[in-house]
Amino acid sequence: MPDWFDGWLLHGHMHNNVENYPFINLNNKFINILAELLNYTPIEIEELISFLQHKTCYNTIQDAF
Repeated sequence: MPDWFDGWLLHGHMHNNVENYPFINLNNKFINILAELLNYTPIEIEELISFLQHKTCYNTIQDAF
């Protein structure tokens, strides 16, 4: 990501390491949309935005419920 970019980065990789690549990482503004972390279910952008409004880090989508 370029140094000047201040937005959120959506990516899809895990490398079997949820600690470094959680579903939502508030500190780095990363959202990992890897299928395994989403329980192999598509997610609507509105739902993703609602998770961000909670201002909580989540390892997987199940942690958000």
